[in-house]
Order: sequence, then C-alpha cells, then structure tokens
Amino acid sequence: MSTQGLSLAVDLIALPLPLSVCLGTDCDADDPPELCQFTGFYPVLIWNLPQNTTENPVDVMASKLASDISSSPSYPQPKYTAMMEKLLLQAMQIIQSSSLLREFVESSSHNSTIDQQISAAQQWIDSGETSHLNLPAVLNPPDPATLKSMKCILSATQMSFETGYSRPVQDHTIYVDCVKTVHCRPGKRCRLVVTAEEIVAQIPGATASQVEGVWVGFDTTPEGYITHDTIEWAQVVNGKAVYEFVQNTDTPVLLGVSISRYDLPQVLRDIQDKNLQLCRRYVVFDRVSVGMPWINLLLGN
Repeated sequence: MSTQGLSLAVDLIALPLPLSVCLGTDCDADDPPELCQFTGFYPVLIWNLPQNTTENPVDVMASKLASDISSSPSYPQPKYTAMMEKLLLQAMQIIQSSSLLREFVESSSHNSTIDQQISAAQQWIDSGETSHLNLPAVLNPPDPATLKSMKCILSATQMSFETGYSRPVQDHTIYVDCVKTVHCRPGKRCRLVVTAEEIVAQIPGATASQVEGVWVGFDTTPEGYITHDTIEWAQVVNGKAVYEFVQNTDTPVLLGVSISRYDLPQVLRDIQDKNLQLCRRYVVFDRVSVGMPWINLLLGN
C-alpha cells in the first residue's frame, strides 16, 4: 500500500546476505563509453564449500567467516572486508541460535513457521485487500529484540558493496582504503566532517587552501531517502566540509564520501585529474542510559 510516495514493506526474512554484488559504474560527461558500462557481478567472499554435505549452510557460513577473521587473508583485500565479515558473523551466530530460522533453513517439507508466513503473505497480496487493518496475525512485526539483534545486516551489506566497487580497475577514481568510525546518538544531530587535509593527502603537492570551496558529497542514511537525495553536498569552508543529519534508529550505517574531479580547481586537476572516494564513515548510534547523566555531559547534551 502506498500513499504520497510512502510505502510499507513486509520483510519475512530480512537477511540480504551479500556474497556478491551487482556493479555498474558512474560516468561523467566526457568519460569514454567503456567506463559507463555495466561491469557484472563481483564476488565478495570466495570459499571452497564442501560438496554433498548435509551440514546446515548457516553453520558452514559461520565457520568460514570465523576462519577468515581469525587468519590472515591469502590475497589483498580492503580493510572494510574484515569489518563486513565480523558483522556477518554476528548475524550468522544469531541465526544459529534461533530455532525459528534453523527450522526454516533445514526444512525439507517447507511447512516451517516462516514458510507459513510466506504463504500467508502471498494470500494477503492475492486477496487484493492489502490494508494494514487486514494484515494476517502471522505477519505482525517480529519481536523488537529480534530486529535489534539483526541491525548489523544493513552496514554489512553496505560494506560488501564497498568491497565490490573498490576492486575493479577504475582509472578515473582514487578509492581510499580506510573506514572511520563515528559515534552518534539516535534522535540527536550527528555530524560528519571532512577536512581539507584529508582531501589533499590524496593529491600530491596540493595544499589545504587550494581545496577551499570544493564540494564534498556525503551519502545520506536510508531514513533520509524519503525527504532528501541519496547524496548531500557540503562545501569546504575554513578547511572543513560538514554534513549534519538526524537518525531516529540505532542501526549502524556505512556512508560514502566523494569528490568529483570536475569540482576540483583546475590547478589540482592539472596535477591529478581523478575523482576521490575518501574514507568511509561507519556511523554507530549509541544509546545512553538515563541513569548515567555524566555521559550526557561528556557528549555535550
């Protein structure tokens, strides 16, 4: 059901496990055509899985993730790949401990509780009476504790896309391999800052004063998609570009930060004519206990 651009989606199993990503490339006005083509699927995690095993696939994935995290990678990988694997392992461990999800994964008769929810959802859609007032009881939102425990999935999925996008050769873009963790509070103003020094570190010989006035693009949060574009632009003023936003949930997000080469002054383009993808911001939303007012003072609230 949708009204005035707002929609409601029922996720029966909110588990978009990112084992590969579908890639396309952004292209600018004067880019050659080959840079604008779809580049296919990029595998994020590559494992030799056992053949003809009866082991639960969730257990196999959890084991492989744990093995990857505890050992050094056999090939170079972006730093956020390890973060992605840690977040996915959290999700896999939660699934392992859930009798409901385990029943669904292992069911060969397809009559598990989740299978019944899928069937009820199909019948609800087919009925044509898809008002929330007519929502079957089995489709009621899950226990809040379940949603909270699975909040790591969003940022893990975002990190998998970052892994994929950073790997193909892109001669027109510098992709900085780093993640900065930013702590904010849900429902409070969150502030992301990019300094002139961070920008010029990617342009040999450039000075901070040369990027004054340059526009920096910040990915917005999924909550902001309804009222904002997916990218918010901020200018470097007095050596800083600042993006402020409010997120009401405590779901962590990974936000990209970019600069188009066309927004750089010509003197810098003469040095290096490339787009910049700066350190990703991993934003964690901490909840503060009401009984600990000294933390509020520390956070300036």
